[in-house]
Amino acid sequence: MKNKEEIFKLLRESVEDEREAKIVEDLVNKITFTMPPIEVVGEGRVKLDGFVYYQHKNSGHYITHICLHRLIWNYFYGEIPDGLEIHHKDFNPANNDITNLKMLTPAEHHKLHNEARRKKATCQCHYCGKKFDVPYRLRNKKYCSKECLLKAQKMPRSREVKKCPICGKIFETCPSTKTQYCSKVCAGKARTNESLETRTCIVCGKIFQSLKSRNKSLLFA
Repeated sequence: MKNKEEIFKLLRESVEDEREAKIVEDLVNKITFTMPPIEVVGEGRVKLDGFVYYQHKNSGHYITHICLHRLIWNYFYGEIPDGLEIHHKDFNPANNDITNLKMLTPAEHHKLHNEARRKKATCQCHYCGKKFDVPYRLRNKKYCSKECLLKAQKMPRSREVKKCPICGKIFETCPSTKTQYCSKVCAGKARTNESLETRTCIVCGKIFQSLKSRNKSLLFA
């Protein structure tokens, strides 16, 4: 496309409200293959278009009502045909850049992952420092043997003092953990607070809070 920067400038200058501005920016992003802004809101949590995505402990994918990588594919290419899957080219489910995604049939997808599982990876023992080979699927293995694992478990662990951002309680945790809250209760409150927004009742004008996922415009007493 010739003179696309001038065309983009004219489009941006022609908008009259935020809705039109968002439509224009989405159009520019799709033409230029620019990723929509993804905000990191915590360990294992990112935010896109008002929704918070949580990283699944087993698969590593970021999910909410839809997997983040599928949403990004939809953003650039439209709906994914039934029966097709989205593959991460570098096998890293946390890397959701559009250039790292590819649409495949389930058979093609499984074949690639099966081939990756047969590959070997080299790890270094966190206890003795010895390098050892493991199947690619175990590439994050920390210890070369059960003996090293048991010895590491017996070592005295250092503790880190943190302050819960929800209740203010001081608590101790291991430095290697990603724990931010003192309890599951506070972690739940944090997730709830992130999904709330302030709205104004269109009838009485009273200000109230509602979940972002709900299309709620009235306040009921």
